[in-house]
Amino acid sequence: VFLMIGSISYNAVIVQLGHASDRTWNSFFVAYAWEFALGLLLGLKRETRFFNLPIWIYLLAWAGGLSLMALLTVKLGQTGRLMNDIPAFFAITGFVLLVFHLMDKLEFLHPLKKFFIKQGNISFDFYLVHYIGFSLLFHFGYLIHLSYSWWILPFLVLFSLGLAYAFNTLSSWVLKRISG
Repeated sequence: VFLMIGSISYNAVIVQLGHASDRTWNSFFVAYAWEFALGLLLGLKRETRFFNLPIWIYLLAWAGGLSLMALLTVKLGQTGRLMNDIPAFFAITGFVLLVFHLMDKLEFLHPLKKFFIKQGNISFDFYLVHYIGFSLLFHFGYLIHLSYSWWILPFLVLFSLGLAYAFNTLSSWVLKRISG
């Protein structure tokens, strides 16, 4: 709660100072500290009742968060985009919990759930290398004068997933060597 109040206060200050569009100000870690703290807290609580709520609560979090996020973005422009992280968190969390809740209930979705859980093992690695993957592909595409369209997105994701798997394998090997 302290970090959330701090992040909201920081965002309010940069809006008042007129720096809402300035990447240096709006990407400073204080603006997002609450997300890391909440992620850690939810990770510790993953086995609790929070993840076994009725489906309508997940729907409400998803729809409400998405609606508020859209309203902030459309009505307040850059300031709204800066302040929409909390509604976005509720929207994304509600959607993910809804999907996982449905995957538990519907037998034919069990393989998909296993796939997502397996991908969770490399999600941090994907986060670390996705920009490198996208940058490499765009750079090499520029060199051969390739024009990009929506069709390239699946290729970009697959390329970055491949980089993430390679990075995960290499970092796991190095950590095993270091730890003995």
